Amino acid sequence: MRLTLLFLFAVMLGKGHAQVFTLIRDQPPGLVHAAAVWVDVDGNGKKDLIVAGDNSAGSRSVPKTVFFKQTGPDKFAAVTKGLPDFTIGAIARGDLNKDGRQDVVFSGQLVNGQYVAGVLLGQADGNFRKTEAAITPTVDGSIALADIDKDGDDDILLSGKDAKGRIITAIYRNDNLKFTEIDAGLAGIMRGKAAFGDINVDGFPDIIVCGLSANGPVTRLYLNNQGRFSSLTNHFKGLKNADAVFADLDNDKWPDLIISGENTAGRPATRLFKNLQNNMFAEVSTPGIRPLLNCTIDVADYDVDGDLDLVMTGESLERPYAIVYQNQGQFLFADIMAGLPGVSAGTARWGDYDNDGDPDLFVSGLDVCYNFIGQIYRNNTNPEIIRDEPTDIFIESPIVDYGRGPYYYFLFSSCFCDPQGDGKNAYHMWVSNVHKEMNDFELNYKFNELLVTQYPNWGPADRGHRTSNAFITAKEAEVSRLGVIESYKADNYQIHYFNW
Repeated sequence: MRLTLLFLFAVMLGKGHAQVFTLIRDQPPGLVHAAAVWVDVDGNGKKDLIVAGDNSAGSRSVPKTVFFKQTGPDKFAAVTKGLPDFTIGAIARGDLNKDGRQDVVFSGQLVNGQYVAGVLLGQADGNFRKTEAAITPTVDGSIALADIDKDGDDDILLSGKDAKGRIITAIYRNDNLKFTEIDAGLAGIMRGKAAFGDINVDGFPDIIVCGLSANGPVTRLYLNNQGRFSSLTNHFKGLKNADAVFADLDNDKWPDLIISGENTAGRPATRLFKNLQNNMFAEVSTPGIRPLLNCTIDVADYDVDGDLDLVMTGESLERPYAIVYQNQGQFLFADIMAGLPGVSAGTARWGDYDNDGDPDLFVSGLDVCYNFIGQIYRNNTNPEIIRDEPTDIFIESPIVDYGRGPYYYFLFSSCFCDPQGDGKNAYHMWVSNVHKEMNDFELNYKFNELLVTQYPNWGPADRGHRTSNAFITAKEAEVSRLGVIESYKADNYQIHYFNW
């Protein structure tokens, strides 16, 4: 059943907060199956954006790669030369020839179905020079760069499905731009992530592999023993359609691990692990973090308070999301209600393009109304930056003070559908009364239970949408709820009430 979900993002009443992210005027095209990277090609300190994916032209999917270069303060322009148009691929940056400029490695599929991969070296003029490096092209995979042997240049970690249908994870050792595949014994994966992280802080980056193998979902850690890899005995549950990131989330100087994806039951799962500093990890709870599949995760200190925050995109069973989580210490994370469009088949990537000390954000993918999204947001955390450009396009982003909770919410959902199973499709909207939520997402579960019980034709899925803003009082929530109902009535929806 195709859902058309309409959401009201009301501004929270009460104590105000500064606008966090502002949508700038120049934007790249919206792409799905997107891979993106911020990169300083010419070494001048200014980051440009590369994004590759596809959009639709009639019934066709059209691969496109955009090199979006800075032309002035908050201004970008697309450069078409030097990069092939590819989709369902991956791209990563690093310094492959030790010249101080950032290079990129990419892999994906062209419009004719051919697989393509390459190593591009950043030049002083801000463009790229293609090398003759031969690496295996893959799709539905990942690329990461790190110096696995401490010789000063970045090596390549690549995963995905190759043109012969094999699922691989490969390491290419870089010796003065001669790339040699080494036998690392890594589990081959696709629809996931192979990523570097120095889990024992010995200077040699270790590897996590998380995704769909030839034998099903797998999540596995490999220890780097001075360039040779061995599998650790940590027992992680396998996930596919997943992302995995190493990051020091508790500021103890040891990289922790966050993974989100699809479990063997087909449901989204997010798992967070603390590094115990002995090549072992312990799972910690993730209160407030919504499980997502087809997920991307990126980390940065967006609020410049000394700890790493998260941005995640992906899909619940109800709708797509793009969420910024503020790190509140002790592995507690709070959704700041950043107002970003939720995207599926997309990505979100931090990058301080304006060099003001706080990371900005790029979001790409397909939103809930099937619009192609490509949006760059300037981070306004730094109060000393003065701008004189128009501010008619913006996102209001109140930050919830979770110390004052719990908060009041209501739930709603809509569809053009036949909930009674009588063969008559129409526009329907369901809405709950206002409740105080004591535990994360418990209201969603109750709403969904009522929905699938009273309307069996709806289908056994997580369809309930908790209003995206927390309300300090029940009265404020009720005002917003009535506004949502009136907006649906104006669009000729049939209104159904779930009161409990």
